[in-house]
Amino acid sequence: FADTDLYDYDYLNPTMVISEFLLRPNCSMERILIENQDFQLDDEKLEIFVNVLGTNHTLKELAIDADDTFTSNGWNKLSSVLCNATSIGATYESNHTINRFGRNPNQQPETVRHFLEMNTHPNKQMVGRMKVIHACFARNFDM
Repeated sequence: FADTDLYDYDYLNPTMVISEFLLRPNCSMERILIENQDFQLDDEKLEIFVNVLGTNHTLKELAIDADDTFTSNGWNKLSSVLCNATSIGATYESNHTINRFGRNPNQQPETVRHFLEMNTHPNKQMVGRMKVIHACFARNFDM
């Protein structure tokens, strides 16, 4: 699959189903849409997705039409998988593919929106370099 829509999944746990798909080494899924009014996206579910996004480099969109109840801790975890600033190597190896997450970008913290926007650039090596400069060196320069 390249695109998957999960409209009515009352018999499934969508978080676990999606994570299982995305963890497969041969996964080529690029877009996932979840639409269900009863689905609540919280820090616990976000952490599952964050762990998967750390190793998956094909998914571009995870569009979830649901209310999110993320805390700053949840958003920080997503931000760190998009740009892991623990070292230059970790930053360069961060997820540079996903460029849409959730339903409403205006509800996302500026850092998350910024990294998702960076990920829209087609040259992923360039994205890695931009994130290294941003995470490791930008604080030391008056730009």
